[in-house]
Amino acid sequence: MGEKEEKRRRRSLGLVALLASPTASLCMQSEKKISLGPVSSLPTAPWGKGQIDYSAANEYVQAHYSQTYGRDQSYFWATESSIESIYDARSGVHSLGDVSTHEEDGLENSGFVLVSTSTAVADWSNMDMIKNIYLPELRCTIPLAFGESGRRISHMVFYQPMIRGEDCVMSGLDHDRTVSPPTSPVAGLVHIDTDFGAHDLDGILDMVENNLVSDVVGFPRHNIADVICNGRNRFAIVNCWKNADPLGRPISRAPLGLLLPYYCCDKNRRNLRPCFPDSVPDGERSRWYVYPQMAADECLLFKQYDRRLDRSSDIWHCAIDCSPYSENGGEVETECQAPKRYSFDIRAFIVFDEVVSKDNDRYSPDRLRPVLSLEESGCFCDEQARKDR
Repeated sequence: MGEKEEKRRRRSLGLVALLASPTASLCMQSEKKISLGPVSSLPTAPWGKGQIDYSAANEYVQAHYSQTYGRDQSYFWATESSIESIYDARSGVHSLGDVSTHEEDGLENSGFVLVSTSTAVADWSNMDMIKNIYLPELRCTIPLAFGESGRRISHMVFYQPMIRGEDCVMSGLDHDRTVSPPTSPVAGLVHIDTDFGAHDLDGILDMVENNLVSDVVGFPRHNIADVICNGRNRFAIVNCWKNADPLGRPISRAPLGLLLPYYCCDKNRRNLRPCFPDSVPDGERSRWYVYPQMAADECLLFKQYDRRLDRSSDIWHCAIDCSPYSENGGEVETECQAPKRYSFDIRAFIVFDEVVSKDNDRYSPDRLRPVLSLEESGCFCDEQARKDR
């Protein structure tokens, strides 16, 4: 048995053990089908190319972390837009730090994973369907996607739902979020959802509670705060991204691009942490990925934060206008008549019954913090959002 097959066997055994746990009781009752997908041939060349706009991300870092990077230094390797090689994540991802070797995707490996899972949701604009059908489905899917760590999840709450589409407009402040999720155009600028390390825990929990979508009674804020602050428990934020095409068609336009960053640690700085915002992504070793033709029965999970320093997270992402290569290496003409993208995303705030050691804790009190106040940062981010419309 080769190394790849052995990894798959162990992964499968982990899923079997997890299915026997109380966490998966809902999955067993609903006979829900979940698969992390088969192993396919690993990529030896890019799948295609796409134009990536780093300008907003660079502006954010320059404004918030000028004490570290200065206001004239670009955080990414490109100041504005750049044509980048795009890789097919269905064929595996490059191992961090070694672009000559590959591994499977996974929340605990690359920080993102595509899960094959059916859903009974028929209308993504119906908040009752999302609360009563989709969130219970995610409670089953997410622990499985974390593998062994999924058995140690103690809290999972969902917040900030959004319908995105090429024809969508930004919802107004008067939108009734109890009836339907807000809408937004696709996000074409490179970003992470929130700079979680910039916030104290009260600020994070305020954000979650103010945008909560609950399929259970109550929000255990006190318990969550206690285990994170006093117990130094691990927590993570996962974006759950779904093809929401009303006719069930695969995504052929503006697919979601994911950056698997490899960070360069500068020994001259006070921190040597390989994460945002302490370190800069290496343009030679970092890789952009897409899942081509993402189907309606697939769900893309990707981390936006993980307290554990040794776990991939902070997956920068954006909608990509990309062109695949043909088998002979030439570009394939994209069909302008392909259906416009329509997607749904919601975030999961997850707490684990797992203590993070001090040397592996990126949410420690001495973490790098922004120079802007939260109010100043909010105004800055609002202005960036207007630019991305």
